[in-house]
Order: sequence, then C-alpha cells, then structure tokens
Amino acid sequence: MKLAILLLVLIFLTTPVFSQATQEAGRILGIITHAETGDSLKDVTIVVIGATHSTQSNAKGAYLITNAPTGKQTVVFSCRGFSADTVQCEIFAGRYTRVDARLSPMPARRRLVAIADSHFVTYHPHATQPGRRNVNPVAADRLAGAFDDLHRVVGHAGGQLSSDYTAAYCVRGGLPENHLYLDGLLLPNPYRLRLLFGGAFGLLNPATINSAHLYNGFFPGQYGDVLSSAFVVNSRDGRRDRFGAGGSYDLFQTTLVLEGPFPGKGGSWLMAARRSYVDLLVNPFLDNQKLPYMFDMDSKLVYDLSANTRLAYKMLYEDEATAMIAETDQDIEVSERGKLNMHMLALESQLSQYANMAVRTSCFDQTFDYSLYADRSDSAAAFQDFNSRVRGINLLQTLSLAFKNHRLAQGFFLSSETSALGLWANTVNIEFTRRSLPPPMQVDNESTNIGAYVDYSADITKQLESTIGVRYDHCDLYEQNDVSGKVSLAYRFSTDTQVYAYWGVVHRSPDVIAAYVGDLPLNFQNAHQLQSERAVHYILGFDRAWSANILTRVELYYKSLNRLLLPQDRINYAPLNSGEGYVRGFDFSLEKIKGANGRLSALLTYSYSKGEYRDTREMIWIPFNYDRRHSLGVMADLALSKEWGVNGVWRYSSGLPYNDVSGYTWQVYDRSRYMKATHNEQRYPAHSRVDMRLYYHTPWKKSRLMVYLDIINLFNQKNIVERMYYTDDTDNIDGSKTKAFKYATIYTIPFIPSIGLSLFY
Repeated sequence: MKLAILLLVLIFLTTPVFSQATQEAGRILGIITHAETGDSLKDVTIVVIGATHSTQSNAKGAYLITNAPTGKQTVVFSCRGFSADTVQCEIFAGRYTRVDARLSPMPARRRLVAIADSHFVTYHPHATQPGRRNVNPVAADRLAGAFDDLHRVVGHAGGQLSSDYTAAYCVRGGLPENHLYLDGLLLPNPYRLRLLFGGAFGLLNPATINSAHLYNGFFPGQYGDVLSSAFVVNSRDGRRDRFGAGGSYDLFQTTLVLEGPFPGKGGSWLMAARRSYVDLLVNPFLDNQKLPYMFDMDSKLVYDLSANTRLAYKMLYEDEATAMIAETDQDIEVSERGKLNMHMLALESQLSQYANMAVRTSCFDQTFDYSLYADRSDSAAAFQDFNSRVRGINLLQTLSLAFKNHRLAQGFFLSSETSALGLWANTVNIEFTRRSLPPPMQVDNESTNIGAYVDYSADITKQLESTIGVRYDHCDLYEQNDVSGKVSLAYRFSTDTQVYAYWGVVHRSPDVIAAYVGDLPLNFQNAHQLQSERAVHYILGFDRAWSANILTRVELYYKSLNRLLLPQDRINYAPLNSGEGYVRGFDFSLEKIKGANGRLSALLTYSYSKGEYRDTREMIWIPFNYDRRHSLGVMADLALSKEWGVNGVWRYSSGLPYNDVSGYTWQVYDRSRYMKATHNEQRYPAHSRVDMRLYYHTPWKKSRLMVYLDIINLFNQKNIVERMYYTDDTDNIDGSKTKAFKYATIYTIPFIPSIGLSLFY
C-alpha cells in the first residue's frame, strides 16, 4: 500500500512537468462536442489549412495540433455522419490557442434517440486488435429485452447469457466471470441482485457511458489477468455547453440524470441515480416481507488544470437488499444485503501531439451478505449463511506514443486487496443438476499484485501491420510470476478487406471469488502453492465491408487451457492446478447499418463452439458448464415513419450440459445424499426467445422523448434454466412420515409486457 501511494505521488508530481516542457510555438487544442447532446465526439479529423499534419480527437473529444502556422487560420472539423464545421481563429507563436467545435448530425429521414451510428454491436476493426467488438451504449436503451443493460447487449450479440434471469454472459466457452474495466480500472463484481437472480442487472448506467469494447482474444496489455474476455467501458463527461437533465422509467426502475459545465466552462459535472420502485409500491402491504430493492448512484467531475491536462473524479455507489420471511413450513427464508463504494481519480495529460500520459487510481469497499433457510425450526434442514467484504486499491499508469507508422503503449499497474469471506451451509437435502453447492469455508486473504506491460505496433508496409506485446505479473499471495506475450499480423487487401492472425498467452491469478462461479466449487481456506491458470489463444479472421452500410466478419479460434483449478476431491474441495482443456469454434456476423437515409438496421450472428476440460489425474473429457455448441441471433430495427419504429430480437442456442440426479441414498456421503453423474453427459432442450418493441420517439423542443411498449419472451415460456432436486416429508395414514425424492424445474422469464419512457433535455 505504501508503495502504491509513493508511486502515485511521484507520477502526479512529474506529469505536469513533462507537459510543460513540451510547449512549442503554434499549438491548437480544444474539445469537440455533439451540437444537440453535448457529448464528447471522438475520431473527429481536425485540419489546419496550411499545416503539415492533421490529427483526430480522442475518446474524450480532446485534440492537440503542434507546429500550426501562426496568424489568421482556418480550422476544419469533419466526422462521418456529421456536418463539417469550419472555424476562423488567430494562432500566436509560443502560445496555446483553444478552438472548440460543435458538430451537428447530417439531416436524416429519421432522427435517432441518442447519438451513435445506427448499429447494435459491430466490428469496426483495428488491424492490430482481432477479437475486439465495439458495443454501442445506445443499444441498451433501444434494444428489445435488454432492460436498459449493456451487459445484456453483450450477451445477445457478443457472447451468450448464462440464463434469462442474469446479465452475466459467457464468451467462447468461458465462465460468466469476464472482467469489466471502467476507465481502465477493474470494477469488482459489476452486477446487482446477485443472490436471487445471480446478477440480474449490470451495475453501470448506460446514460453515463461514452464507449464500450469487448475483447475476447486480443487483450491490450493493461487488461490482462483474464482468460475469457475483457469488457472495457469508458465513462462520459458531463455537458460542457449547458445544463442538461433527463430521466427514464421502465419495468424495474427509474433513472434521473443531471449534468452541466463548471463556471467558465473549464470542466463539467454529471450525476446519475437509479432506483427500483416495485418495493415502494408493494412492501407496505406485506407482513415481514421486503421485495428486492436496489439503488445506485454514479457521478463524475472533470476539471481542466491547463489546456492539455485535466483531473477527473468518479464515484460509484450501490446498495441492494431483500428480505423474505418464511410464513409456513414450505416457505424458504431469504435475506440479502450488498453495498459498493468506489472512488476513482485520474490525471490525464496530452504531452504532445504524439504522446499521452495518464495516472489512474481507485479504492473500493464491497460487502455482500445473504442467508437462506429452508426451515429454521429443523436443524437438519438446508441452509446457507454467507458474508464477505472485499477492499482494495488499484493504480494504473499509462503512456502512449503514436507516430506515423509506429505506436507504443506502456504501463505499470498495482493492486492491493484484502478479502474476508465466510460460508456456513447444510445442503445435504438439495442438489442442482448444473453445479454443485460450495462447501463451508472461512477465508481471509491479503494480496498485492504488481506488473508492467509494453505493446508495440508498426505499419511494416501500407498493407501489412504487426503488433507484439509482453506483460509481467507478480502475485505475492502465492509468490507467482508470469510472463504473457502476443503477436498479431494483419494484411489489408484494400480499405474494405483485411485478413489477420493472432497468437497470445494470458494468465489468470487464483481468485477467491472464482470459487463461486466456476464449473466446480473450490475451497480456498487452506490453499497453498497454487499457480495461475493459463490460456493460449489462436485467432484467424477475415473482415469485409461490402458497402458503406454492410459489414461482415468471420473469425476462427482455438484456445488451449492448462493449469486449470479443479477440486482435489469431492469432500474438501481444495483447489489444485490439475486441469487442462480447450475451446474451438468460429464466429460469423453480418450487419446492415441504417446509414443517414436508411430505415433498417440489422445484425445476424452465428457461433459454433466446443469446449471441454479434464482432470489430468482421471483423463476424462467433460464439456464445460457453458458449452453451447450452436448460437444464432437476429436483431433488427425498422423505422416505420419519422417518429415510429419497431425493434425485434430472436435468439436461439443449443442446450447447456448438465449432470442427472438418479436417486437418493438416505445416508450422508460426500456432503450430499444424492447420486449424481459428474461428466455433463446430458443436455437441456434448446433455448429460444423472441422479444419485440414498438416505440415512438421525437425531438421535443431541445429534448429527446421516447415511449415504448416491450413484449418479452413472446412465444416460448418453457426454456429450462435449472432443475433442483429435494426431499419432502409425506404424511401417512398412520400418522408417520415418509421422505419423498422430488425435483422442481426452474424455467426462464415468462411472457412479460411492459412500457417505458425516457426524456432527456
């Protein structure tokens, strides 16, 4: 912890010095925003007539041009989908000249509810980043069945939701445990309603998101320590042009957003809050019962320290609770309480036209407690008591250099975490077909991870581009050192067509939280001398833009896994690095973008995947719990008129594997009385679901209004999520009781119609 603070102080002190030392004559900088919404615009091309170089705005809308000619000049701002803007200014030698711009969308037959291209989830390929998808934050607001949740958009198109109830998703045979990075820093457990639905909603509010990217193969150096995928989200700043306000209402919650500039427009502020409302309406009429309650707040402050350096502060707060008290012997008593406090601080500086440096740090405190009792009066009845508290601090320093044909990214990271988890359980009378319940445990850990990375990309020729990278990780808890690396090549046949190949090695450190989301439960209470899990990725891909509005991608992949953590036995569940496995398959996507004058946008995705693992002590191949062989998805949005539109989503996937329960022994064995297979030999029926939305949206004065009707799960209400086995007492005529062996099938979300409304000024 002292090391982290010392490094943070040193970097914060030296960064402004670097930025001041690079000042030269004739510099222009500024911020580019959307004329209607005030959002920052990235990838805007800025040209000074007569200058030798142009530049583009970054994700925050900022830009810098050096060596601009002095005197009265003309600056041109242009971006696809927006009308170009021309600004006259006077540039002075030895001084910064600030030139801001506001771009307006090109006139279109149909106005969008919010800014962004008319796509859901698409590939805008960067040649050196195979396996990356750009996820449109606006899709969470307008996609049928997404519940205003970006995680569900990723699950629909970028992976697969593990069930309809949860927002957790799986990517290429991976667990629903994919890492999420907010503004470059890891966000712990980014879900809400974690007990009742396994994370029904994502923690991030789409109204506060600027951009999002899903990496499922090529991981930039700063997003390591993950085997399956990294979901990278960048938050947006508040409006800099004027005060803004907005809100929305949907089936589960209400949202309020406020934003605006600081006096003098030297920065901006943004505050957003969401709260469930069903509990407020129903709880007063219930005795001792409390329906699920959830509340979160997201705020961001940005202040310009100078023309090329800024300070940003972000805060996340989340609170959720549930209390369902048993009123009869057949009722299950459930209670839950979870909280998250997270604070983030970032110092960002544009050192020159070619160099950017940033230092980011965060601290968080997350608690989660729950209890579940089948019958408190019966000491032999099933129960679970769980409590946890995880506190940590993260530090990330990044430096990026970009020249004409060369790009270099360097970074240093440090994380320090203290975790305390306790689980007490008696689950001999309950069994599930898709997983085993975790054993009792008490774990207290303090760990510090440090590391560094370097990624280098170069244009070898006009058509050929290459990237190499290396990352070092050290975990002091297990005294583990890992070196990861990657190499990629991309060849452009034309501006519309390219092929690429990628090879990379990644590692994931042993994680206590992973004990609850893995294919098999693990007990880290007495874990020693563990190694990180390891994956080797191979990717071969092809991109083609058939026209300005039709894009396609085919990607073949193979992932080799070793040193997987598996339980030493089915009694204590102590972890061992005794597993190996593989995942192979291909992804195909075809997207029709609506364009400026179009009426239809659509996305077709198909994935084939096969993933298996085995314990090297038994050598029996077993399908992963989330091994979906076939997945097909269709999403479409059709403008019926200038204001009216219809949106539909159809998803199909082959059934998930499970272990059948064949009987009950009536004697305790291996913590359970159930006779259960262990090789995932059975599969549930295929999953299919259709969601539809009819919406009306229109500009209203300076505001954007949207009203919609959602119909969720239009046809099939018999998709199986899980099958639970249990025993029950049956009364006999003579007054005695006989234990009966029973099961209950848990199905997915039923048919649900709902309405929603959003209004933003």
